[in-house]
Amino acid sequence: PVNFGEVCFETPQNTFIGRLDDTGHYTVSNTEDGNGIPPGDYTVYLSGTSLVSTGKPAKTAARDKGNTELVAMTETVRVHPKYTQPGTDALKFAVKKDGEKHFDFTVERPPQKRR
Repeated sequence: PVNFGEVCFETPQNTFIGRLDDTGHYTVSNTEDGNGIPPGDYTVYLSGTSLVSTGKPAKTAARDKGNTELVAMTETVRVHPKYTQPGTDALKFAVKKDGEKHFDFTVERPPQKRR
């Protein structure tokens, strides 16, 4: 499961966000009543799901103008980019007034780089 980041339900007027927990579960609530999100058609995307790690400074460490040591940062993309961009149509979802309140999504991993 994707176990960190956020699930975002977006309409042209609003975005409702649920933080993913260690098990890949999330809760999205309307701040007015804490009872879910309003009925409507949503585009769903994930945010903050890439793993960013920092490396150790090189032996000949570069320094920026503020004399700060620079380190290499590596980003591991864990979800296919089509699921991480606001406004894409990869995941569309309709929330119905008296419908289901539990929504699971299956997303693809990013494409593998060819060697």
